[in-house]
Amino acid sequence: MIKRLLISLIVLLAAFNAAGQSTRVRGGVYDAETGEPLPFVGIYFDGTTIGITSDLDGRFSIETRSPEARVLTAQLLGYEPLSIEVNKGAFSEINFHLLPDKRQLDAAIVRPDDRYIKSVLRKLDQSLSKNDPDAGPDWSSHLYSKIEFDVTNMEDFLKLKEGSILLIEGIHALNPALTSQIPESAKYRIFINTLTGTLLDDHNMIPTSDNRLLRRIVR
Repeated sequence: MIKRLLISLIVLLAAFNAAGQSTRVRGGVYDAETGEPLPFVGIYFDGTTIGITSDLDGRFSIETRSPEARVLTAQLLGYEPLSIEVNKGAFSEINFHLLPDKRQLDAAIVRPDDRYIKSVLRKLDQSLSKNDPDAGPDWSSHLYSKIEFDVTNMEDFLKLKEGSILLIEGIHALNPALTSQIPESAKYRIFINTLTGTLLDDHNMIPTSDNRLLRRIVR
């Protein structure tokens, strides 16, 4: 009876000892064709969540007590994965030599979807007659006088004839005190920014070069 108990105890101790032994693996990962070390390679034991990555020199060291740690795999994008069996509960030195993955992807044909731009161009064609600048109202003058004055003495000499047009250029023209004697219904203010284009509508824009030309014409 005592002999049987001793044998059972020895078997149990051996089992616990085997289960508690550490599986340690150290080594490196290299390109199989060039022999260069491969950094940041994923290295893990199959069937477990235990893994690491190789360092800048392609070296790694991993250790576990998991009983599932039987196969070690190295995997890197652009290379074929490689799995190697390890000595369970012992120390192993393993070097992985990964082969480049030379599989080619099928060619992809990319075609432009120009349905939206075509619809915009159709609307532009349909709106040409309505948004034609030459078809809008305009005015012309054969003679004009350029007058420079100061706000302080404007009322002393500035008089307009019936139907005359006064054109004031510059940011100061937006000052209401400058034209206080002129009814608001007779004023029309235009602000032209030479840094950005001016939109006539949703489809037509005056470019900055034309804006600068308009300013020169006014001057």
